Amino acid sequence: MERNLDIIYNHYRGDSVDWLELKIYTDDEKFEAIENFLYENEIYSFEIVDPNLVNEEKQNEYDWNFVDEEIFKDAYDGIEIRIYASEESGISFGEIKEYIEENELGSFETDKINEENWANNWKKYYHVTHLGENIVIKPTWEEYDAKEKEIVIELDPGMAFGTGDHATTSMCLVEMEKYIKDGDLVYDIGCGSGILSIAAEKLGADKVIGVDLDPMCIKVSNENAELNKTTKTHFILGDLFDHIDGKANVIVANIIAEVIISFIEDLSDFIEDDGKIILSGIILEKEVSVVEELERNRYNIISVIRENGWVCITAEKR
Repeated sequence: MERNLDIIYNHYRGDSVDWLELKIYTDDEKFEAIENFLYENEIYSFEIVDPNLVNEEKQNEYDWNFVDEEIFKDAYDGIEIRIYASEESGISFGEIKEYIEENELGSFETDKINEENWANNWKKYYHVTHLGENIVIKPTWEEYDAKEKEIVIELDPGMAFGTGDHATTSMCLVEMEKYIKDGDLVYDIGCGSGILSIAAEKLGADKVIGVDLDPMCIKVSNENAELNKTTKTHFILGDLFDHIDGKANVIVANIIAEVIISFIEDLSDFIEDDGKIILSGIILEKEVSVVEELERNRYNIISVIRENGWVCITAEKR
């Protein structure tokens, strides 16, 4: 526990932390086995680099405007999985390496990355993004002249998840634009960079509460809220709904299917009778499980959006 608190302290103090990176090189046939192993061992945060996704993106010219081909120039000709852990956390990659070797699922290598460099080098690939009818995600380091009716969200994700260009986040934003109304109370469960919370207020919500387990996410969310001058948005360090009291008009949760399924039964304590629930971070293989759990708890499915192997489900109470 003391080591974890040291890491949190260093983050808040602004000290640079070294991270360990494990790169796994595999192919389509073996990828699913590795992915399942990671999920079974509660490793949910990892990066997938798949050059084949470029060809999929090229099918949609609108999306392709915001993807830089240079990012795949030196990519491995297969699937590359990247997992990160703080050098100070004591997390070992040994078990993952052993599993890959024993099952002949690919090769791997480890590297050390400085947090400050890591947090800044990726910015050259992140540009202004247009989502839905009027939402614009603008990196703080880029210039943009907003058009009439556009809702511009200034963002510097830092070390937190949520830039708007990932399918799980972009699908949430598209659905939020449809259902958030003036005066709404919105809960953002797993707020990451705060992007969804900030968007909720800019879409008209009268009060927004974002929650995350990661202190770095709360820090970054508060910084982004200040950038956007959103005064009705508040962020709480906590686990899911533990520190939330009252019923919202809209709940958005961009987490993972397993966590979503775990709280669906209790959602009625936190959502108004005509409230909308927007759930993302769900891999395609878990879609049916989430839908079944929603229907078992008497929720109507309004829409299901799928993009690049990810699913966003919007539902309402019956």
